[in-house]
Amino acid sequence: MQQKVQSIRTEEDENDVNISFILCPSKRINESLTLVRAQFYDELLNDEVKGVHICTTEDTLPEEAFNMLKTINISKDEIDITATLGSYQLDVSDVPISEMKQMLPVLEKQNFDNQFTLNVALKA
Repeated sequence: MQQKVQSIRTEEDENDVNISFILCPSKRINESLTLVRAQFYDELLNDEVKGVHICTTEDTLPEEAFNMLKTINISKDEIDITATLGSYQLDVSDVPISEMKQMLPVLEKQNFDNQFTLNVALKA
């Protein structure tokens, strides 16, 4: 099921690089979906859990389960995310293109070691 995005927020500090997709309110879907890269301890992790973790406000995963980003396809109106434990289709047609473009450098920082595939097809 495609989820409508209201806005995209990025957050960077010395430890984390995060991208949050704030979703339109609904009783049937998540409130947000966040791509989390905790760089401060990443080098200590096993290869299978290195990279970007996907968190949602409705996570019901066991604590030991890691939902890792594998592929993200970005177009002007849609973002398709494939992870180890599922997939997400986000409708970003109402998000300003400038906000989408501001997200790209953060995604590149999250993917400094090529842990996921990033495909971008944005036109102004």
